[in-house]
Amino acid sequence: MSKTNMPGSCFLMVHAVPKSVLSRLESELSALIHAQGAWEWLKSPNLAFTVDFNSQVSEPMLSGSMAFNANLDTVSQIASRLAALRTIWFEVAIEYSMHGLGQRYCYTPLLGIFHSQLDEVGNQVFGENQLKSLTENHRGSSLQQKLREVLGVEWDSQLEPLRKANYEVRYLTDLAS
Repeated sequence: MSKTNMPGSCFLMVHAVPKSVLSRLESELSALIHAQGAWEWLKSPNLAFTVDFNSQVSEPMLSGSMAFNANLDTVSQIASRLAALRTIWFEVAIEYSMHGLGQRYCYTPLLGIFHSQLDEVGNQVFGENQLKSLTENHRGSSLQQKLREVLGVEWDSQLEPLRKANYEVRYLTDLAS
């Protein structure tokens, strides 16, 4: 069995999705990971305000998360299919294992998709050729700006307010139950 076919521990966080897209999102996911009905969608009163990154979305936004087992190919397919929906803010990752590096995909409608490899403690890992290219080909922009792009700083800047808003909603929901 190849490394990409070995199942690993995965996590998907849909930070914000318009209610009108939910059925399509769930359909895409159930086709890939057979997780039909496993979602608990939460509505955050702060989410619509937080998501305002030049978005055309003007309907209620929901969030949800799921842990599952899958292989690297499936995780990349999830990222690709969810990005094709274009109005979702999400992250999907597979943890590092003895079979290979972890992978993390982030998506925002404004920035598109970001991908990085992860080591056993969640640090991003960069290859020698990637670093050489970065230092040699930074024409028209500073090395600092290129490093920010490779690290996904803009994606994290857009997703962090959503992470915080979703954490608050989940915390309050847990307190109420």
